[in-house]
Amino acid sequence: MKRRLFALALALLLAISLPVSALAATWYLEDGDITIRATESGQTVSQGNTTEADVAPVIKQRESSTSTDRVIKVIAEEDATANVTLGGVNIDASSRGNNTAGICTTGDGNVTIELDGNNSVKSAVYAAGLQKENGGNLTIKDGNTPAGRLEATGGIAGAGIGGGAKESASNITITGGEIIATGGNGSAGIGCGSSGDSPNSASDIHISGGKVTATGGDFGGAGIGGG
Repeated sequence: MKRRLFALALALLLAISLPVSALAATWYLEDGDITIRATESGQTVSQGNTTEADVAPVIKQRESSTSTDRVIKVIAEEDATANVTLGGVNIDASSRGNNTAGICTTGDGNVTIELDGNNSVKSAVYAAGLQKENGGNLTIKDGNTPAGRLEATGGIAGAGIGGGAKESASNITITGGEIIATGGNGSAGIGCGSSGDSPNSASDIHISGGKVTATGGDFGGAGIGGG
């Protein structure tokens, strides 16, 4: 009897001492722009006036057949990896101000995006559909069910996945999912934005799984590579 009571007390102690960062919630994009921030001490998700610890957020829409102009920003600080699952979003930020990306990754760390179901993102002028600005690696994968799909379309001069206008792109890894990346005018499907009169480059783009269709924009964009 004493052993059972001790085991029960230990289980309760462990349960109440679990870190808040163990949470994994569903966030609905219609409720506002979402910012994910990963640091060495954990990961938080902010939307409106709410900020919560969440190591594995799933971002969805209640009705993904209708597009939203709400956007996702992922910040990964140095020595940290931000993790997020796109669980069915339909973002069209083309009506927002120039340089507004539907999904943007920033910071010096790594970002991992899991694809579940159908996802679409389209950005404003000069921005990539999925704009990769973080200094570490951006990994796009599909390790769960249902099967994941991402259609990423850059605005004028922005890549489908990679750099915005006049921006280089590097360290992009795709390991799964169906990816359809289309660059805006002069931009790569996956890689650089339009170079204009500024030199830029694309490097370390690795594809090891999934089905990828990458189409450069009009006026000189590569499917994968340079604008």
